[in-house]
Amino acid sequence: MWELHKLCQAYNQLPSDVFGIDDAWAAWDFNHAVLTFGRYVGNELDKCKDQNARDRRIHDLLGIPRKPKPININALMGMQGITVQRGS
Repeated sequence: MWELHKLCQAYNQLPSDVFGIDDAWAAWDFNHAVLTFGRYVGNELDKCKDQNARDRRIHDLLGIPRKPKPININALMGMQGITVQRGS
């Protein structure tokens, strides 16, 4: 939703137009939700004194892990139905 808010600001568009929401009430409600969320995140980021603090805060606000967790290749392949056989 943060990316949608920034995109709509940059291109001066309504979020409901981007998503093609035709119903007037649903469009207003969606636009209001995106605006409210965007302003909240923006205000929280404005409280940060430097870029590092902003980076940490945006990760906290959006629930983005700061450090990606390593992928277990065997588990990933297992999800695809591929079994890994170790060499003899």
